[in-house]
Amino acid sequence: MSVLQNQGERLRELEADVDNTSKNGSQFDTLEDLMKPYKKHLLQSAFDLQSRLKQQVEPPKGKEPFLYDFCNLRARDGENTRDRDYAIHSTAYIFAEFMAWMQVIRAKIVFVTGSHDAEVLNSLLEAIRFQFTGESPIQGSPMGPPITKNDTTSDVHHHIMQLYIVDIRSIGNAMLVSETHAHSQSLLRPITVDTFQQRMSAGGTYGGDVEGATPSSAAIEADAQHAALQKILAPLYNSIRELAKLKRDEAPRRRLAIIQVLLCKLIDILDSAVPWDYPPKFDSNEEPRYIQRDFRITPMVKHLSNTQKDYLQATMLFASDPNLSFPGFREDLAEKTQEERDNMLWPGACPPIEPRRREEAWHKRHNMQIVRALRPSHSFVGRGGPLRGATRTLLIEEPQGHAWLREVLVRVSEVEGIGGVAVHPDASDVMVATVSADPVVCRAAINAIARACPRATVEEVPSMSVPGGVVEGAGLPGLVNGGA
Repeated sequence: MSVLQNQGERLRELEADVDNTSKNGSQFDTLEDLMKPYKKHLLQSAFDLQSRLKQQVEPPKGKEPFLYDFCNLRARDGENTRDRDYAIHSTAYIFAEFMAWMQVIRAKIVFVTGSHDAEVLNSLLEAIRFQFTGESPIQGSPMGPPITKNDTTSDVHHHIMQLYIVDIRSIGNAMLVSETHAHSQSLLRPITVDTFQQRMSAGGTYGGDVEGATPSSAAIEADAQHAALQKILAPLYNSIRELAKLKRDEAPRRRLAIIQVLLCKLIDILDSAVPWDYPPKFDSNEEPRYIQRDFRITPMVKHLSNTQKDYLQATMLFASDPNLSFPGFREDLAEKTQEERDNMLWPGACPPIEPRRREEAWHKRHNMQIVRALRPSHSFVGRGGPLRGATRTLLIEEPQGHAWLREVLVRVSEVEGIGGVAVHPDASDVMVATVSADPVVCRAAINAIARACPRATVEEVPSMSVPGGVVEGAGLPGLVNGGA
């Protein structure tokens, strides 16, 4: 009965939350309005889960899957239970936390009015649920004829990580707690990882630590809640323990790989900000990109069967993307050719996204602000005097965020090829220096600056082209008209 009561309480909380939203008329015009309190948390949860799935399906060369490694190889002596417990509990929490966020969004998304983005997000979450619950060739099951010709691939252990829809909702509900924030707004959140571990490790002693002591009603209720959570999560734990027994060549891939690909798509849709081509990458009034698209988030498209690819291409999520390409992902490979990315990942993988271009008027305003704000007491002419001809501009950032000292500016100004240095008007930990545009001289100067200012970050930016009279008025002898 305690399990049913616990589930009933979670459902009543969700229903009450939905009722309150409906009564207050809190409809959302856009998906962004709905996601404001939840976006960063949902993105981080999706990132953590896709990362764990990638460790399981695609471990480093010569290594076993994450769970088998931690639960068997590292705990081979029978005494090292820490690694085994960490692998099991952390994996369970990562799955359960994401299911909790799915429940929150499922309850809230009905209040987004007339939004195509909301329809796409809802379809995506439903597709993820289907990968957990399904038992078809799409999840690696050999049942029935293959959907695609010449595609008979399946997983022997395809049933592992298969959960019923009620299991998913029950886990999501059991993980949620209500928190009150600003303006008395109540938000649903998953329990923290330490609370999760405490509840999953509780032994059901009913508070009877002292022999003969009568357990309090609060202790009995707490133990009942712990037992309820353990029972609700039992199907998830059973699947994780079964998965931990399988080596690399035995472990199922299809179900886990397609879930990971869909999680990458979720991140792609919700975290879609495009940076500017000139810093700052995002203006102060813009929402930044939260998840870096580097090697830590590589969609496992190459592990999908033809059946799974056909399924994804038939959905609205990839309808215009026959290669399942994920533009903008793997930014660390952006300099490679498409053929090189194809060979490393899969055909058509991860074409770079062009950054937004700053307008020329923005550059002029930005340069004028720098020049006008600089003062003679914070600038020094280079050893060879003001430069003539084409120049380049360097931004040198102090590694610990401290203001640059006068003696450091003098040291940099004495570097061969430097025309002048000054402190940035908006950041005392940033030094602005002009250097000859000659590639050899510029590279030698950058190397000399690196030796003079260890650990400093040196970044080349477009040269400031401003009238000489403005430069003189600002008392900035080292900055001259950039060859114009």
